[in-house]
Amino acid sequence: MNSVLEDLAPCTEKRSAHRPGPFGPAKVLLPTDQQPILLPSRTLAGDGIERMLDNRFSQIPVTDDNQRIIGVFTWKSFSTRVADLASTKIKPTELPIRDLYQREQLGNGQSPLAMETIK
Repeated sequence: MNSVLEDLAPCTEKRSAHRPGPFGPAKVLLPTDQQPILLPSRTLAGDGIERMLDNRFSQIPVTDDNQRIIGVFTWKSFSTRVADLASTKIKPTELPIRDLYQREQLGNGQSPLAMETIK
């Protein structure tokens, strides 16, 4: 007797073979002359905030040096860090985003955002 997971395996394999990834469907909706806005993790927080304000965004994906999405820079992640640094002389806007962004983690320790590369 097969387990339920074994019975579902062919369906899952078939579906995942055609699915472009977590950002694939959204990327298809973009006009061909428009690229998603991404922030390299070494970007200064002040520059990231400026990009969010200029584009009226509340969050922007953060990428590593290989252009893989590793997290999201949000108003919440920034304001949390500002509160943490309130008693220091460190200016949060001068920190690189890698010290401020929200990292998404799965139960296995992998980031679901890092699984897809937007080119």
